[in-house]
Amino acid sequence: METSRTDFFVRDGPGNASMWGTIKLRDAILASIAAPTYFPPHKAEVGGATHSWVDGGVGVAGNPSYHAAVEALHYSAGTYLPGETRLLSFGTGSRPHPIDPFKANLLQWGLWALSESLEDANEWQTFVTRKEYDQTGRIDFRRYQIDLAEDVMDYLEISVPKGRSLDDLDMDAVWAVDLLENIGRAFAHQIDFDQPGGFVLESSMKWA
Repeated sequence: METSRTDFFVRDGPGNASMWGTIKLRDAILASIAAPTYFPPHKAEVGGATHSWVDGGVGVAGNPSYHAAVEALHYSAGTYLPGETRLLSFGTGSRPHPIDPFKANLLQWGLWALSESLEDANEWQTFVTRKEYDQTGRIDFRRYQIDLAEDVMDYLEISVPKGRSLDDLDMDAVWAVDLLENIGRAFAHQIDFDQPGGFVLESSMKWA
C-alpha cells in the first residue's frame, strides 16, 4: 500500500527479481485475501523491510492469468517453454450489477463503478492472455467461467434456497456456501478438459 504497486508472490529463481521467495506462506495468504472492508490490510516483514498489502483483486490482479503467463515464459529461466505450456484459469462466477440510473445516489454509483471495474479487469486479463499468448501458440490457455444467472441455474438443475436470490451473492454471503459448492460441482461436470480454449457457461439473458 505504500508503493501503489502490485506485488506477485512467486518463488525466487534465476530469471526473476528474487524479491518475495522468503515470505512465509501464512503472510502470502493473509495478504492475498485482505479484501478491504472484509479483512484488515496485512503487514509483514520481508527482506528486512516492512510491507503492507490488500487483496490484489482491488487492482487488476483478481484474475492473474496474464501475470502468470508473463512469469512462466519470461522469468522462469526456461522452466516453462513456449508452445509446451498449458495455463488453466478458473473464474469464481460472473453476474450483472444492475443499477437504476435515474434514482441511484452517489454511494450506489460508487459501489456500482467498483464492481464493474473489478469484473471488467478480470475479463480484460482473459482477453489479453488469449490474444498475446494463446493465439500466438506460445501458451495453451484455457479459461473456465460461469454466469451466475437464473437460466444457467435452470440448465444445471440448481435450486436457490427459498427467500434468497442470486442477487444476494455478495462476498460475505455465508448462507450461500452450500449453494456455491453445488454450482461448482455441477459446472465441473460440464467441463471437457480435452477441449481447447476452456469452457464458459454464459447466460442467454446477457444477449437479450
